[in-house]
Amino acid sequence: MPDRTADTDHDSDSKCSGDDDNAAPFTISEDLVQSPMHKQASITSTDFNGLLKSAPLLLSEDLAKGNGGQAWPAGYVLASYLIRKKLGELRDATM
Repeated sequence: MPDRTADTDHDSDSKCSGDDDNAAPFTISEDLVQSPMHKQASITSTDFNGLLKSAPLLLSEDLAKGNGGQAWPAGYVLASYLIRKKLGELRDATM
């Protein structure tokens, strides 16, 4: 297991100053790198290409705090698999 104490050791000669250069070292101009365009919050419905017979699934997506509120393609693949292979086992499950 790696020694984690090495991550926090500081050279005794290095000093942190309150200079403007150190205040925001990762600030990058919008001219150089554009901020990503986030989708607007929305509710969509899907029946997974006809796999859901009774009613479509409503998906609420909100990316206001990052990409965590987004339905990812891998999630659709997993959901389709579960519906095709495990629907009987999941019929009364809650998540």
